Amino acid sequence: MSDVRQNGAGPNRQHRTIRAQIEHALARMKTFKILRDYRRAARTFADTASGIAHLHNIILAG
Repeated sequence: MSDVRQNGAGPNRQHRTIRAQIEHALARMKTFKILRDYRRAARTFADTASGIAHLHNIILAG
């Protein structure tokens, strides 16, 4: 039984790690008011999120 848990732990752990990173990134982007109350067309979301990510990177770079 421990073999089953060990074999399944790798993919689950990787999935949890990736999911947590994505959720944290979205939470950081939501601190920008433009995403908190996003009411634009869904097709424009990717461009808006990309712009915010660029701004966030500029802020981090100092």
